[in-house]
Amino acid sequence: MRSVLSIAASVVIVAAAAQAVRAQGLREAQLEQAKEMLGAMQQSIERYYYDPAFRGIDLKAHFAEAEAKLEAAQSVAHAMGIIAQSLMDFEDSHTFFVPPAATADVDYGWSMRMVGDRCYITSVREGSDAAAKGIAPGDELLAVDQFTPRRDDIWKLRYLLYGLSPRTLVRLTVRSPDGTTREHRVAAAVHPRPSVVRLHRQQIQGLLWQQARTTRESRNQVTRVGDVAVWRLSGFDFDYRDVGRIFDQATDGATALILDMRGNGGGLIRTLEEVAGRLFDRDVTIASIHERKTTRTLKAKGRRDAFAGRVIALLDADSGSSAELLGRLLQIEGRGLVIGDRSSGHVQQARRIRRAVRTPRGSIYYSASVTTGTLTMGDGASLEGVGVTPDELVLPTGQDLAAGRDPVLERALTVLGARADAGAG
Repeated sequence: MRSVLSIAASVVIVAAAAQAVRAQGLREAQLEQAKEMLGAMQQSIERYYYDPAFRGIDLKAHFAEAEAKLEAAQSVAHAMGIIAQSLMDFEDSHTFFVPPAATADVDYGWSMRMVGDRCYITSVREGSDAAAKGIAPGDELLAVDQFTPRRDDIWKLRYLLYGLSPRTLVRLTVRSPDGTTREHRVAAAVHPRPSVVRLHRQQIQGLLWQQARTTRESRNQVTRVGDVAVWRLSGFDFDYRDVGRIFDQATDGATALILDMRGNGGGLIRTLEEVAGRLFDRDVTIASIHERKTTRTLKAKGRRDAFAGRVIALLDADSGSSAELLGRLLQIEGRGLVIGDRSSGHVQQARRIRRAVRTPRGSIYYSASVTTGTLTMGDGASLEGVGVTPDELVLPTGQDLAAGRDPVLERALTVLGARADAGAG
């Protein structure tokens, strides 16, 4: 089986291959907890899902079938996979189950990304087992255990590896830039999570402030190549009130702006509106949001002091949600170009729902994301499942990744008349 088609089945296959669990079945208390989680998922869909027809799914029959499968679950991991599959059957990028947090974090030591229709290793942590085995950026990733990474379902593979079924050992099949194919069993590093400690209110406020600052700084890196500003905007999940300061810093004295949104999975709509408003001297409609009972308009308020220079947005296969909306808005309004790869096509409005199951040892927390609205752009089209097609398709090769070259940014600088070797400051 060389694909990730069924999460529930995949959890069982992976668990058996890694010998992480034994097929002993669930204890009665575990089964009841799993059924309670499944029931909460059904209630969340019934209450919040944007489509009153639930995409043609008979909710009562659908979740009854999932509950019957729980009766035969071989392990807790298998049960979590069944619950996850019950939401994934809606084939909706923003509707998914988030299982209870693990007691440890798993660091595989490598990361992957789709480039066109191929999957590549994009980074390897120094000192990791992956580095010791010779895994390197630029290697094409042909398989992870029994799964072949594919553009349409690589998110399922990530969901499996990092959410539902982390494991301490994976089998990677890779092809080097020179064409050599290799197979390695690569161990992951396991880091136990710290125990919960009591904090005073001032300590909590300090931690939240520091977290907000760290998020803002990690999401925004500004450099300059000649008179071209390069804003590495890797997420919209920071306070919209910080946009003005960052934007002014990025564009001060610049004649052109490159918005590098590669790897930007989206974030806060309010932050998107603020960024978009800095690019237009008039109000613009970003999209229409179609909820279960209403349709509302997402708009960006233009500014008299909006940036007037040329704009290029960089997207890749991991660009999603708000990043896709902004990229497509630039195209529709004729405000700028999009260069890079086709984006992920994960563009919906969602609500995060948190729940808890009580046990004799305390509460077990879990959550779900449920799509509350689907979006259409100003041209009437939806980006969900489609993505943004760039004006110029520029894809790094394995050799580029291995050498640390960035042909996408180089092309954008060339279009703007800047030299990639001019230096950044």
